[in-house]
Amino acid sequence: MIGFQKTAVMLSWGILLAIHPAFGQSQEPGPEEKSPREEAVAEAEEAAEQAEEAAEEAKVAAEEAARLAEKAAAQLGEVEAQEGAESAEEGAGEVVETSESEKAAEAAEEERDKANEVDPSEVRQILGWKEWVQVGSVADKMRAKLDSGARTSSLHAENIEEFERDGRRWVQFTLGEHRDKDAKSVLIKAPVQRVARVKNTDGTMERRYVVELNFQVGDRKLRDEFTLNDRSGMTCPVLLGRNALRHLGFVDCGRVDLAPKKLYK
Repeated sequence: MIGFQKTAVMLSWGILLAIHPAFGQSQEPGPEEKSPREEAVAEAEEAAEQAEEAAEEAKVAAEEAARLAEKAAAQLGEVEAQEGAESAEEGAGEVVETSESEKAAEAAEEERDKANEVDPSEVRQILGWKEWVQVGSVADKMRAKLDSGARTSSLHAENIEEFERDGRRWVQFTLGEHRDKDAKSVLIKAPVQRVARVKNTDGTMERRYVVELNFQVGDRKLRDEFTLNDRSGMTCPVLLGRNALRHLGFVDCGRVDLAPKKLYK
């Protein structure tokens, strides 16, 4: 009986192997399938990593933009600081005069201007706060800043030398666009009108010759006093003050180079 059962089992095993040859062979365990919850967690972790990388990239871009903005602001600040230093120096040179006669002249100018009545029918030319100007016999035009805060006009002069002619003090100097290396310098000789002693922004006193020169802005030809000064550190070699501006016209502080446009008001 036992032998019969053993024979039956062996026969059944042979039938199974014939039907499914892989039956009975050792099987490697396959990868475990993740549950829907585990898949959702994995996707969330991956999305979080991507968001973190994007945030880091945005942070780096923001820091770079801030650096560039700071650099641009610093450059703009340097330009504004230079303009401010020029105005301060020019203002100090005009206001802080040691000569009592100069102070009295400015006070008289103020009282005279207070008495000036506005004429509604008066038509005057409108100029920008920067214009091109020809001074003396110099053919090349030079950049000029129109500044109502300065009473006397100023001019960049080099190689200044005083001499005497017919018993009178004269001065000679070279004049030209100091920022243009290709511009030609011209030797100018003119009688000395007076010598102004002015205080610079650093507190030191400086003697400046004052001469009368012809100049032209647009079609307007005028003659006025100029102090001879070292303006190599300024943006404009010429400064036109109130004495010149009162004969030229109005100054539009928001525009430049209006003289060729011939605007009147």
